[in-house]
Formats: sequence, structure tokens, C-alpha cells
Amino acid sequence: MLLLINCSVKNETLVSAVPKLRTALRTLRIPYYEVRGPRVRPEVMDKNITGIIISGSSMKLTEIRKDISKYVYILHYLRLFQRVPVLGICFGAQLLLTLYGGSLVDNHVYTRRSVEIQVLKSHRLFQGLGPGPGPGPSPSSRMVASFNFSDIPVITNRRHIKPIAWAIGNTSSLPVAYEFERGRVYGCLFHPELNPDTYAIFKNTFL
Repeated sequence: MLLLINCSVKNETLVSAVPKLRTALRTLRIPYYEVRGPRVRPEVMDKNITGIIISGSSMKLTEIRKDISKYVYILHYLRLFQRVPVLGICFGAQLLLTLYGGSLVDNHVYTRRSVEIQVLKSHRLFQGLGPGPGPGPSPSSRMVASFNFSDIPVITNRRHIKPIAWAIGNTSSLPVAYEFERGRVYGCLFHPELNPDTYAIFKNTFL
């Protein structure tokens, strides 16, 4: 059973992607138990947790990083289940990135759009995705990903953070998916739950 950590806040109920995340997991027949902070749920200890998903959120880490009380419950669950696969989505990926030595820059404007990205075709997270080879990091394939973020990740610790997907711009590329621990901890800045074509990311992580 997956532990779904719902990081959404009350005022984003109508725009939260968590309902789509629930739909994706039900479609894939992946059982989950959902928790929400800031209180730690002690009954989680009685569950057979085999993986963790950290959802997206309208919270901005560049604004709350000096007040960890708003997300310390997430750190508790990560410490409680140290050996299971973990997938951070958008806010979840940003949180993992900061935990593994990266940093964030406030872009001040939210990006809400679908973008074509390059993924490492050989990486387990993207098996079965992408129509074929394209330019960019090699070996690679292309896929369309949906984004909703404003804090830009900066990878300052390449020893522990391996980029595995990139949004390619006119003059530069932005890493948008990461491997933090091989075979276990991953993050994607985009929302795979918003497109059935990218549901396979959940299967590749947890099944």
C-alpha cells in the first residue's frame, strides 16, 4: 500500500491535482492510504507501506523554508519508511531536491502549461514512454508534460542529484525530473497524474 502525502492546502481545493492523482492510482489498481498535515497520523504505523508519493501543493518552499513546521510531518514519514520507493511530484520534488542538497529560486510567476520534454529513455522511470528519439541528452525520447510551479530548481549537488529529464528551451535546458537515490527516490517537477499517457511513471516507480 502506498502512502499518499497530500500537501495541498485548503484554499487550493478547486485547482489541486490530488483528485487526478487518486484517479491515476485507482486506474492502475495501486492501493493507497492518504494523509494530510500538519499532524502526524499514528495509524500509518499499522499499515503495510510499500511506497510514498509526495503530492504537489500551492505552498512555496522559497517562502516557507524558514518555518519547517508546515512540512515537518512529511519529513517524519520519510524517516519512518526509509527503504521504500519515493516519488515527489512538483512541490514534492522541490522538497526532495532541497533535502538532497539542491536549492530553489523564486520565479515570482506561476508556470501553468504543457511542455515537450526530453527524458532518459533508458531510465526505469520512463520505460514505455515517449514516441521515439529526439535531440537533447542521449539516449532520450520526447514526451509532453504538464507543469504548475514557480520555484525554479537549482542543482548544486550533482553527486546526489541526477537529472533524468529536461525541458528544452531556445538557449538552455532545465532539469525537470531527478534521481536522488538509485532505485528508490525520484522527483518530477511536472504532474504525471494529469495525463494517462504518463501514468506509467507510477507503475515504473512502485510496481
